[in-house]
Amino acid sequence: MSQEPLIAVFVDFENLALGVRDMKNVPKFEVQLVLKRLLEKGRIVFKRSYCDWSNYREYVKEFHANGVEMIDIPQ
Repeated sequence: MSQEPLIAVFVDFENLALGVRDMKNVPKFEVQLVLKRLLEKGRIVFKRSYCDWSNYREYVKEFHANGVEMIDIPQ
């Protein structure tokens, strides 16, 4: 059996998006960059992100493409 670390990713996307928006040198949050970095640490076995997705529709396709389960949390 492999000793590779198993990683579960849980994202509070609204808070993350607000933080990135306030950063001066980051044009847009890119989930694939985060996942790529985590893959250097181990195997990702679970990806879930929570958000009111009606406010962040421009990110939905990217999250789907990266296999992230999106949980809608309406305001």
